Amino acid sequence: PLRGGPAATDAPASGPAKRPAPAPEPAAASKRPKTAEAPAAAAAAGEAVVEITDKLRGTINTFGGVIGVDIRKFYLDRGSDEMRPTAKGVRLKADEWQALCGAMAEVETALAGQEAEVQLQATEEIMLTIKAGEGGGGKSVDIRRFYKDRTDGELKPGKKGVYLSQLEWSGVKASVEEISEALRSGGGTSTAAAPAPRKVATKVASASPPVASRPKDAAASPPGGRGGGGAP
Repeated sequence: PLRGGPAATDAPASGPAKRPAPAPEPAAASKRPKTAEAPAAAAAAGEAVVEITDKLRGTINTFGGVIGVDIRKFYLDRGSDEMRPTAKGVRLKADEWQALCGAMAEVETALAGQEAEVQLQATEEIMLTIKAGEGGGGKSVDIRRFYKDRTDGELKPGKKGVYLSQLEWSGVKASVEEISEALRSGGGTSTAAAPAPRKVATKVASASPPVASRPKDAAASPPGGRGGGGAP
């Protein structure tokens, strides 16, 4: 009778001994969330990347609670064979991006025009400068954030900006819908209409007076007024 007792107790003991066999399954399952966590983290950040050209990207994400698009040039790192961001770029808030889109027609007019330089004010801080290259080269479009100098109250160009070739500018235009949709998906919609761009200054071959808001143009006007020096 006693023999049957130990045998009975041995049978239940053998059951738990088999349970550790499925143990690798939880371990394998624990690895699965790691692959799912990466997309989840990206979705939580609300980030999307639009490849405008091979070396120009638009990254849509939220920074400081404000959604925007960062238009930036990249370079190929030979060591890692990966694309790395450069310092050449500017971040635009959703309304600033809308203002840029609203100014695209005027930028195209400036690119096709004869003026050596045209400056458009898209917003209070965002300036678009369309400028011909030295030696008659192709024109470029500079998207730059300006700041107001406290000493003289004039708008001055800041370090945050990016020069775009006409090919890169065409890439930005072709990516408008994709970037705008990413901004809308991230909550970057705005009911306010984008302000109309304002032409700040132009440089042409004719002797048209420069605007007073451009210190370097204002400084260049005295030499042209030598003939008026004898008027008094």
